[in-house]
This record gives sequence, C-alpha cells and structure tokens, in this order.
Amino acid sequence: LAQSVEQLTFNQLVAGSNPAQPTIFLEIKNKMKKYLFYLIFLTTTSYAFSQSDLLSAQNSYQSHLTSFNNTQDELDSATKKLNDATDNLKQAQKSLKEAENKQKQSQVTKQNAVNKLTQSKLELESSKSTLNNVWSHIN
Repeated sequence: LAQSVEQLTFNQLVAGSNPAQPTIFLEIKNKMKKYLFYLIFLTTTSYAFSQSDLLSAQNSYQSHLTSFNNTQDELDSATKKLNDATDNLKQAQKSLKEAENKQKQSQVTKQNAVNKLTQSKLELESSKSTLNNVWSHIN
C-alpha cells in the first residue's frame, strides 16, 4: 500500500509494484491533444473569418443591389421623361405644320385679295375716266 501511495504522490511514471503506462503513449496522447487544440483553433478561426467574409460579402451585395435598383429607377424615370418630351415634340411639330398650312392659306387669300384689289382699282380708274369724259361732254 505504501508503494502505491508513493507511486501516485511523487512519481507516477516510475515503475513500481503498479505498472506505469508506456511513455510513448503519453507522448502521442500529449501531441494529439496539442494538435487537436490547434486544429480546433484553426477551424474556429477559419470559421470566424469565413463568417466575417460572408457578412462582408452580403453587405457589399446588398449595397450594390440597392445602388443598382436606384439606378434602374433613375433610368425608368429618365426614359419616361424622354418619351413625354418626344410626344410633346411630335405634337409641337404637328401644330407647327398646321400653323404653316394656315399661313400658306392666308398668304394665298391675301394674294387673291391683292389681285382683286388691283383689278378693282383698274376698273375704278376706267370708270373714273368714263365719268370725267361724260362730265366733260355735259359741261
């Protein structure tokens, strides 16, 4: 019993009446614990970096998606304004053509009136001449 207590208390690796574990297994066990610790540490760290990278990528994607949607809205708005302006231009061109046609009709009407006035003036002068001739014969 004394040897058993001494073995446990002072030097557990020294062989005595209780056989000690082979030291090679202890070395392997300690190395495995060490490597297992590093493996868990690296996996956790890698996972943390992966989570961080994933969150960063998701935030970046959301930001770019928002920017894309805003730009799409701006494009839609600009397209609508362009279509409205094009419609207004077509209406203005139609109105211009109508006004040009009215102007041409007015010019024709004016020219006809000028021609008629000229003819009337000639007829008036002829009548005046005739009247003067009659007055001269009467006096």
